[in-house]
Amino acid sequence: MRPSVFLSAFALMLMASGLWFCKKENGDEPSEEPVAQEPDRKAVLKSIADRVILPAVENMVTESEALEASMRAFEQSPSLAGLEDSRNALLQAIGAWKKMEAYNIGAVQAAFIKTRIETVPANTDFIDGFIDSDETLDEAFIDSKGSSAKGLRAIEYLLFDPNLPDEDVLASLTTDPLGPRRADYALASAENLTKKVMEIQNIWTGEANYYQEFIDNDGTGVSASMNMIVNEITALVEKMAQTKLGKPLGKATGGAMEPELLESYRSGNSAPDLLHNLESIKAVYHGGDEDDEQAMGLNDYLTELAIDPENPLTERISAQFETCENALSTLQSPLRITMLEDPQPADESYEALKDLLVLFQTDLVSQLSITLTFNDNDGD
Repeated sequence: MRPSVFLSAFALMLMASGLWFCKKENGDEPSEEPVAQEPDRKAVLKSIADRVILPAVENMVTESEALEASMRAFEQSPSLAGLEDSRNALLQAIGAWKKMEAYNIGAVQAAFIKTRIETVPANTDFIDGFIDSDETLDEAFIDSKGSSAKGLRAIEYLLFDPNLPDEDVLASLTTDPLGPRRADYALASAENLTKKVMEIQNIWTGEANYYQEFIDNDGTGVSASMNMIVNEITALVEKMAQTKLGKPLGKATGGAMEPELLESYRSGNSAPDLLHNLESIKAVYHGGDEDDEQAMGLNDYLTELAIDPENPLTERISAQFETCENALSTLQSPLRITMLEDPQPADESYEALKDLLVLFQTDLVSQLSITLTFNDNDGD
């Protein structure tokens, strides 16, 4: 072998092993400096899938089935206690959905299921028109209708009315002329909800096996899994700040507050829902529970990149997560009332979420080499 060929081969071996001899500035003595290794994207994606997404999907299935069972029991034997049970089951299901709202990516997004589970607000005119008809109100009927007349918010509309005492809401589902049909509609919507959630579960873990596709899709392009999931959690932070809080606070128009624009206006559960959203974003960031030493998330990826060790982004994001949590925890339910009585906690939550959004839209996506698209293709 010629000396030049031998040296080239030797150099390639050193590069492959992660070592390279870099000359000092004076050019006299080489120094051993390891070439920076690309963090393991696949390990991060696997941790997010195993510890975050699949448990969230499984929990949503459990809660939707519990809601369906509660609605069926209420229809068979309606009572105030049964109404309260169904309401609690609905709030649990909404909370479970808030914890997986941001995982609408890839094959799940392509199936256009998200809006069939939740569209805000529900189209109450459509729902009332369907109830006041001669149609059979079963799951197949609900499945055939548009997103705004089904899902979590349709059930919320039928179970909650902030302007009526519980006894009147019970009567609207029982003794009123259309009461039994309202109960039928609520039960059929719950059945359809379970069906749609199980479709999502089947996409991830069924024959299509999107779980493995998600993990294997560890590239850097716009359709790569990390790019998609970072886009989704960033979009959710933006939605929390601008839509879920900003619009009800009047930030978009600079006008008066409009609490009726709150996502869970009727049930009064907007504050807990925001915390559930934030919990899901943090879970992706940490690749699971932040106290789980085996979890590997975006924070670990950033640490391995070590782009700015003097002012690490991980510390700034963690601090802002804590600020957001503290602010959102001060929101009192029902937010539609408390934000009017004392808007400061809601204003502070809004500002905290905006600051988190800046960190995500600038520093996080830059250091992770993410392309922001915010392309919402999940309409009905």
